Amino acid sequence: MDEQGRPTLDAEQLLSVLDGVPVLLYVQDPESRMTYVNRSAAELIGRALEDIVGRMPDELFDPVTAARWTGQNEEVLRTGRPLDVEDGWEGRTYLTHKTPVFDHAGRPAAVIGLSTEITAQRRREAQLSEAQKIAGVGS
Repeated sequence: MDEQGRPTLDAEQLLSVLDGVPVLLYVQDPESRMTYVNRSAAELIGRALEDIVGRMPDELFDPVTAARWTGQNEEVLRTGRPLDVEDGWEGRTYLTHKTPVFDHAGRPAAVIGLSTEITAQRRREAQLSEAQKIAGVGS
């Protein structure tokens, strides 16, 4: 229990919870090396967790995607601020929130990424926009 009387999770329980969330969750060190991925992220990549952790993005993704994502991480670490980006991979669209993790001295030491697939939502928005254009009306 914490100071407010709420139950707390140990590390194994927390990892179990994170593995069960339907969003992609991953942590990368300052060089962009993968230090943690949840089950949803591993399934998207199509590899076992142990085949992802410790790898660099260019070992897992095409060079253009790896460079783009590494650049996003570099911005988060350089500014110490979160970054929200809509990005795509393999025909899917994701809304991604990347945020820094700070070390004990207050320096950015890692990047946590949370990505939610929004492909269907973007497709519906495009269809609505096209229908409005054809009908000559706005939203």
